[in-house]
Amino acid sequence: MGQTQTKYNNNIWPNLESKEEYFIKNGGILLEKQIALNQGQLKGAGQLKIFSSREIEKATDSYNPDLIVNRNPYSTVYKATLEDRIVAVSARFTYKSPNSQID
Repeated sequence: MGQTQTKYNNNIWPNLESKEEYFIKNGGILLEKQIALNQGQLKGAGQLKIFSSREIEKATDSYNPDLIVNRNPYSTVYKATLEDRIVAVSARFTYKSPNSQID
């Protein structure tokens, strides 16, 4: 098979397996258990819910640059609307060097 060069890719989930690994690595299962134990309630925080990547993409209008509130080297914060509420969504994207190569 030939080598293919990739350019900037703001898709943090190149495949489902890495998304699941990221979720587990960053405490997603523990968070799900805590939400279940507290029936979705956390003192002082109101209702807790994990949103899907599709819901987040829709809420940020496909990561519309006009909705950027703040940007730093590690993440971009977007103004978004989830369940009829205005919220801030922090999105972390991976950067693939134009010189990186994949099969």
